[in-house]
Amino acid sequence: MRWAKLLPGVAVIAADQTLKGWVESHLVVHQRVALGAQQLLSITRSLNAGLIFNWGSGLSDDWLTWVTRALPAATLLPMAILTFLLRKRLDGTLAITTSLFWGGALSNAIELCRGRFVTDTLLLYLGDGRYLPYNPADLAILVGALGWCGLFVGDLFHRRQPQEPVPPLITRYFRRSSSSCR
Repeated sequence: MRWAKLLPGVAVIAADQTLKGWVESHLVVHQRVALGAQQLLSITRSLNAGLIFNWGSGLSDDWLTWVTRALPAATLLPMAILTFLLRKRLDGTLAITTSLFWGGALSNAIELCRGRFVTDTLLLYLGDGRYLPYNPADLAILVGALGWCGLFVGDLFHRRQPQEPVPPLITRYFRRSSSSCR
């Protein structure tokens, strides 16, 4: 049953890689296929050399190399440490958000191992001729990171009962049971 926690991440990898494969075999770069009459959302094929939602793609090649290596490393290292430390306590929403985050990160890493770019497959129309390029992996990373932030911020502002001597964040995630201290 422990492996069931990985299903959201596996689903993200499968959906993202399937959509990227379909887009790469059926569309040329920058071709769009509108989903719906309003064209608020489109399937596309665009190559993203930057970070999530194409941030940083306008940087020079020297800076882009550093930014696309350093920023993910600075994000993934603390997340890997937290995931490892909390691995036995990951359940419910925290397990889902963790799985989504790592599924998205791994799917984009698979893409980067195959080449220099990540394929963005979706465009969201923002108005005034501007579009936000992304892919399912980007969404999973965003939802996973926001889920972690929401859970921790919620714990920080959680009202403690007067009889509770330890803050909720520590009791919820870091307290060991008496059986593990033997």
